[in-house]
Amino acid sequence: METIDMLKDIVSDVSEVCSIVVALTFETIGPSFTGDLLVDSLGEQDEWAFHANGYIALIDSHFDYKHERQGRLEEIHQRRENRIKYQV
Repeated sequence: METIDMLKDIVSDVSEVCSIVVALTFETIGPSFTGDLLVDSLGEQDEWAFHANGYIALIDSHFDYKHERQGRLEEIHQRRENRIKYQV
C-alpha cells in the first residue's frame, strides 16, 4: 500500500466481496430464516458492518411486508438508507 486511497479501495473491495458472501449465505439458509434474522435480530443493530452494503439493504427491504415492520416502515426505510455506504 503506497497511499491511504489505495488502502481505502482495497477495504471497499473486501467489504463488497464479504457482502456478496453474506447475501449468498442468506440465499442458502432460505428466506424464512433470513427474514427472521434481519427483522428480529440484525434489524436493530446499526453497528453490523454489512448494513452498509446496498445488496444487504435490498435483501432487507424484501421483508418489509412482515407484521413486525408494518407500523414503522417510514422509520425503517430512512434508517436503511442512512446505513448504506456502498451502493449497488
